[in-house]
Amino acid sequence: MVNEQEKEFTPEEAFAKMQELFVEQQKWSSLAVILDDVAKENKALVRDLSGYDPIIAVPLIASLLTIPKYQSNCLRLELLAVLAWRYCQGKKKAHIGQAVRWFHAVGKSKAAFGEDPAEDVFASLVIGNTADYRILEGLWESAGFYTQIVYDIVQTMPNTGHWAGIKKCVDAILTISEIVCENSDIVRYQTGEDEPQKALSSRHLPGRNALVETVRVPFEALDARGVKPDDIEPFLVDPKWKKEIGQQRASQTAVHIRPLAILDSEAVTVVLPTCLSIAMREYVIREVFSNGLEDAFDKMLANRFSALLYDTPLLGGPRGAPVHWRKVNQHQVSAFGFQFDEGHFISLHFFLPSIRTHVDGGFAGVFMDDGSVTKALQEDMLNSMDRFEKEEGFQAGMTLLVGGGWGMGYATRHFDVQRENWHFESISIADLARVSWMSDMKPEYFWRIQDGLLAVERRGVEIVNPNGVLNLIGWVRRNDGHFVPHAQLPDSITPDRPLMLNPPLNMLRDVRAEADSGYDKHGARDESGRRHVVQRPSPDPFFESEGSRKLYESLRVCRRPST
Repeated sequence: MVNEQEKEFTPEEAFAKMQELFVEQQKWSSLAVILDDVAKENKALVRDLSGYDPIIAVPLIASLLTIPKYQSNCLRLELLAVLAWRYCQGKKKAHIGQAVRWFHAVGKSKAAFGEDPAEDVFASLVIGNTADYRILEGLWESAGFYTQIVYDIVQTMPNTGHWAGIKKCVDAILTISEIVCENSDIVRYQTGEDEPQKALSSRHLPGRNALVETVRVPFEALDARGVKPDDIEPFLVDPKWKKEIGQQRASQTAVHIRPLAILDSEAVTVVLPTCLSIAMREYVIREVFSNGLEDAFDKMLANRFSALLYDTPLLGGPRGAPVHWRKVNQHQVSAFGFQFDEGHFISLHFFLPSIRTHVDGGFAGVFMDDGSVTKALQEDMLNSMDRFEKEEGFQAGMTLLVGGGWGMGYATRHFDVQRENWHFESISIADLARVSWMSDMKPEYFWRIQDGLLAVERRGVEIVNPNGVLNLIGWVRRNDGHFVPHAQLPDSITPDRPLMLNPPLNMLRDVRAEADSGYDKHGARDESGRRHVVQRPSPDPFFESEGSRKLYESLRVCRRPST
């Protein structure tokens, strides 16, 4: 017998083998595997888990997801929590020492290939009509932003009959999220550790019982906040599903969609506290489908974004954006532009996929444009470029593609809109809204980022930046306004002797955190008890003081729930 490692391969065979290994690694990095694959990859861990009592082991592991230090280990902790819920069935009482061992075990497996530095804040906020709800972002990009959008849509529903029940369920799951964050002393918009930890440090953790109680919410505590057992039923995972989730995608099992479990008679356990936001959105979307409200939801989503963009100083520029949508098959697009400097124009082009696309893979899926949306957008872009070029004094312009939705990924086709004196850039609607509120953001600043990138490329510097313009902004800000850090400048750079730079992929985290925490938007009550949405007048007061950081302005009065 010839050992596989000792066998000599032809160049073609060696290349094919490398391709096979690359595909396998990519599959694990994106967790495009089923949960049974994860279990097979972690056989010893699964055997170990099976001897432990789920009443202690499951909440012990789940509680680690509430600790900011381990934000960048979210992927392995979520997998570990799902495995614990599925396999723990013994009588042994787990302690922190076992959690340390399990954390290390799953981290050595292929299941942790996709573990990356955090790219967003650790905790964000949903501003409700009667209360604020802190949520853990987890692995779901801009979770707070999209959860707020869906929450706002739900609030437009009637407060009677079936619709009143939907509102109660939405408030219930967000209330549980708030209780977990309250138990964990989590502050809105705080950041966590931006690098994955190699080991779980028991010295820096609370005691076992304290950890367990952060995600174990007594029914008595829920009742005190007006949450009844029926209100949380849509989010409860059924123990009967333990076998069938083995065939589900590891990154979005039934536990991700229904992250609550009844492990004892006195409390509900939050198995995945980082998935409460997608659980809420998935529930609302299920109700949309079951009631045939896809068209209504698409319209309400478009209206909500129109209102949001109207009130946003886009890229730090003007408010009052006239975003009017038109249909392209099931989807919607919109376009408008403005002059931000003498002879310089920005043309913005928005698209919203239909909620009907959500059925393919849920939040783990991606809307793949069949070409119709791209074609419509490209026609709009070219028409806008033609129109602005006819303006007197035209010098240059930028076309900005903005993708929207409810938090599912999207992908368009290639745009053929390259033209002299025009930049092209794309950004999500969530990041556009956030970056627009940054203290030093102006259309001119956004323009200079694009201009600067083009300038360094002409001088022989190639910046490999797959995480988009927000990551590039974070990189430039980290380097005091420079695209190339002085320490990385060689003696000579030319197009024939180029310099290739790979900025870290999580530079956008600081940009997002600054945008969120600078204005600190949240809900508050005035002396008469009326609830307002408030934010700081400026993220950087001219005269910094303790008092100036406590000064907030009212954006609007919250609508009282109908009776």
